[in-house]
Amino acid sequence: IDFNAAQERVFGVPLPGPLTWLAKSLTTLRFGIDFSTMNHLDRAAELSPSTPILLIHGSDDSSVPVSLSDKLAAARPDIVEYHVFSEATHVGAWNLDTNRYETVVNRFLDRLD
Repeated sequence: IDFNAAQERVFGVPLPGPLTWLAKSLTTLRFGIDFSTMNHLDRAAELSPSTPILLIHGSDDSSVPVSLSDKLAAARPDIVEYHVFSEATHVGAWNLDTNRYETVVNRFLDRLD
C-alpha cells in the first residue's frame, strides 16, 4: 500500500506520506485491519515451517517491488520456493510463459501430497 501510494500523483504532485498514514489509520479504526500483520517480510520468522510458500514474481512488476520477494525468499529459503519471470508484469507470469508457470505450480502442488 505504501509503495503504490508513493507512486500516485494528485495534480502532478506525489501523494503525501501523512495522507497514506491517515488513510491506513482510518481503515484500521473503521474495519479493524491491522496492516502490520500483512508485512510478511517483517514477520518472516513467524511463518510456519510446515507451510511451504510458492512465490512467483514478475521482474517488471510495477505494483509490488520484486525486491520484496527477493528478501522474503532469502529470509526463508527453508519454506519459500521462488521463481522470477523475466519481463513479466504484476500477475503477468502466466500470460508471459504459460508452460513454465503451469509446470512450476504443478510440481509445487505435487510435492504437497
